[in-house]
Amino acid sequence: MISPTLMYKINTIFPLVCMMTLSVPLNAQSWSTGFFSGVNFSDARHSYRGTTTQGYARPVVGVFVERNFVSWIGYRGELLWIRKKADARTDSSYARWSATVIEAPLLMVLQSSSDYWGVSPIFYFGVKVGYAVKTHYIEKNGNATDFEGQTGYANRWSAAGELGAAIDYAISPKLSVDVAFRFSLGLTDMDPNEPRWSFHDRLFTLGVKFKR
Repeated sequence: MISPTLMYKINTIFPLVCMMTLSVPLNAQSWSTGFFSGVNFSDARHSYRGTTTQGYARPVVGVFVERNFVSWIGYRGELLWIRKKADARTDSSYARWSATVIEAPLLMVLQSSSDYWGVSPIFYFGVKVGYAVKTHYIEKNGNATDFEGQTGYANRWSAAGELGAAIDYAISPKLSVDVAFRFSLGLTDMDPNEPRWSFHDRLFTLGVKFKR
């Protein structure tokens, strides 16, 4: 899991690098918008020692705006709606937790030129922040003190680094579709003093992009 201190540095430095790069006048700038949907396979973690966890597949949908300032590199801002669910077990207790999370990734996009068939690979990396708009226990039994206070309402904010790859197919000069896989590097709470859940997300999505 990435430490909160490291995530704070990443979330501070990466947006500054993006802004400095975007301030440089460059040719061939273009904008794209689109949407995507798919499944999030979460690998859950809980900071309570001796805990084993299990994640579940849950839906994800999102919209994005992308700016390419040269033919092969650009930036992408997204807004995601994700459902998450996990089990946690110790020797004496069991809990099941679920959440609805809004996430806002800021990604750098690397995309090569399409081949004869209109296919091109895409690579993403960047950071994201999340806010749990709804969290609750589905059930809990055993020794309640193991998860005392871990209802999920105390700290709703989270942060993560993210890597991903996609295959893009150009239907026309103005429209393309892509199949993507993305992995969040250690989604962790911004408050290190409150032990609670964290997720390593694995997103499989199908997207549509409209080019300006």
